[in-house]
Amino acid sequence: KNYHWMTDVGVSLEGFLIKRGTKRKKAWKKRLFRRVGDELTYHQGKNQKGSTDLKLLVSVNALEEQCKHDGVQYFLFEVELLGGGSEKLGAPDRHQLQNWVDGLNDYLVTQRGKQIVQQSFTLPDVVPPLFPGEKIIQFIPETYMMLSFKESGGNKNHTLEVNMFLTNYKVHMISTDRYAQIPADAIHLPYRGVSDSDLHSISIPSILSAKSTSKVYPGLRLILRDMRRIHIKWKQTESRQLFMYHLNLYYPKKPEELFTFEYFRSLPEDIQSQVHNFGSQYTTYGYYKYDPIKEFERMGIKQEGDDKWRITMRNKDYSLIPSYSAVLAVPKSMEDTQLKKWTSHRTRKRIPVLSYLCPNGMPLIRCSQPRRGVTNAVTRDATYLEVYSSMSPDKRLYIYDSRSFAAAQANRGLGGGFEDYKNTKLVFCDIDNIHAVRASWHMLMKLVARDNRNDATWHTRVAESGWFLHLYRILHGSRKVVKKLVRDACPVLVHCSDGWDRTSQMTSIAMLLMDPYYRTIDGFVTLIEKEWMSFGHQFALRTGVVGVIGKPSSEESPIFLQFLECVYNIITCYPTTFEFNESFLIQIFDNVYSGMFGTFMFDCERQRMQANLPFNSSCLFWYLDQNRKYYVNPFYVADPNVLIPKFEMRHMSVWERLWIRAEEHPIVDLLNFKDQAELELMLAIQALKVPSRPQQRAPVRPAARTPASPTTTQWGAGGGGGRGG
Repeated sequence: KNYHWMTDVGVSLEGFLIKRGTKRKKAWKKRLFRRVGDELTYHQGKNQKGSTDLKLLVSVNALEEQCKHDGVQYFLFEVELLGGGSEKLGAPDRHQLQNWVDGLNDYLVTQRGKQIVQQSFTLPDVVPPLFPGEKIIQFIPETYMMLSFKESGGNKNHTLEVNMFLTNYKVHMISTDRYAQIPADAIHLPYRGVSDSDLHSISIPSILSAKSTSKVYPGLRLILRDMRRIHIKWKQTESRQLFMYHLNLYYPKKPEELFTFEYFRSLPEDIQSQVHNFGSQYTTYGYYKYDPIKEFERMGIKQEGDDKWRITMRNKDYSLIPSYSAVLAVPKSMEDTQLKKWTSHRTRKRIPVLSYLCPNGMPLIRCSQPRRGVTNAVTRDATYLEVYSSMSPDKRLYIYDSRSFAAAQANRGLGGGFEDYKNTKLVFCDIDNIHAVRASWHMLMKLVARDNRNDATWHTRVAESGWFLHLYRILHGSRKVVKKLVRDACPVLVHCSDGWDRTSQMTSIAMLLMDPYYRTIDGFVTLIEKEWMSFGHQFALRTGVVGVIGKPSSEESPIFLQFLECVYNIITCYPTTFEFNESFLIQIFDNVYSGMFGTFMFDCERQRMQANLPFNSSCLFWYLDQNRKYYVNPFYVADPNVLIPKFEMRHMSVWERLWIRAEEHPIVDLLNFKDQAELELMLAIQALKVPSRPQQRAPVRPAARTPASPTTTQWGAGGGGGRGG
């Protein structure tokens, strides 16, 4: 017997629903389906039945997978539900598979989309200011937003009545309470700012009712990637459905759906044409400040006549190492043919190349793990590394593997491994992988979003999250690298598994401590573009650039956020040694997730240039440069010394302006540069934190960089008057 499923299109279908009995066993069970109103019901026999609420339907996608059951080959598709759930179904042939997919998509668009979107609305007198290319799609009045923030006398909860405007980029909410001291353009919620993981962790059906003072309204609680938490309630259930529909509709599922492209196309032509004035490094490589040739020359590497190093363009078409930059610096004795052979001995072909050259002539090298496998084979990789070990006074290359020994050993089963070669010294830094970091991040996000802020166990729970332990290990490992390079004058190689997560963290922090140029605004932008963008970091995967709400990627992890928080901890040690302030770091973090700029959209230089990103997307660093005055540290004094902070666990603290800003600043615009009062308050707070100290300083950097052993001046207290040692 066949049930007539989707009777409105006259299709008779039969299929499977995957049932998960245990974690170890996934058994396919035969089911017959039909649609009853807004439910997809399935039956097996007289007593076994179930249903799926189609109101929670997010998307329907045909899969490449197939399944054989009772001698019949079934073609599979996946139904994704709000809240992270998904179900796999099978049709007995491709024709019926297409009918299933088309039928559910028709329901998704027709039953929910067209009827909802075509609701007429009249805009009120006060509407939010919009970015170029942004347009209002829907208006929802009588919305209530509950805010929780500090006032004199303790924490207070406030419920505001607002008008909600849904655009093709974000949600605007304007208070209708004329006594509320809230600017009309202050409440913003970019669709990209919704945290997939935290929305997934919330059981949507269980929070559809949120208590108000006297009535129960349909509501929703959102935790955003910028650490804000928002509670929204409506008088009508349809308003909640309308909001969730647009949130799902405009959340970017493909890179080309990001708002940054529409925004750039809508800018005036004279603004768009300014990208040609950024410099050849922008049009050629896509970098706002980082010019590879000039940066290597600043380190002391000459294009011609250098006796130790050479700049190679062998990777200009990205065929040698797809995830590296087109411009690389390698030992002069290493020919391009040898580089090609070396790629087969390193995972992802990421061979050891120069990242930074110290003034004393010692190199900081980065790469991925060697290909040694379970047999622990000694390959030609050991021979190639001798060119670096020969630069050391003791003829040894010091290798800092950011992983633990157990993790590195386990990688041998995947074809990787570590270097226990002759003339090398291997040090493991015990920094956890992306999965452990993601778990800690989720725990800390949920903790700071809790309503009970006076919980006596709060600090205990923060410690249990492991977040500070991750930061401490990164900082401690970077400090070891600096000491080995500067004090001991030995070459250092840094890598993790693939060389684009923990490696970027350690090398960039080490360079920040060693080179005062990277502690300026322009230098810090150069550092990010060099170590994170040119050498490759999987921004698209790690930040979840695109996806489906409620279904986070297993590769998403806040690796770049960890780097920014490590920099924040260094600034607290040396408050006058950095030209940029805390707000500069927060703006960079916010706009990694805002979808406004294409700066952090792709994983490597090759992808950005293939997408012609410099000419069809806006640049975050140009935008920040136009508002530079808001990010300058007024107490900055250039310090040429190497910084060696005493990183200890007892010195680690919560980054309040980031993690707990929902209380201090409950309504934060991701791109708000107009609040002069907040700027003055920030400067006043900074002034209270700066210790008194002499203001005499040596020049930032000598004009000529000649190899020399570290002196007492280079290895001094290192400025800042904080915890430097």
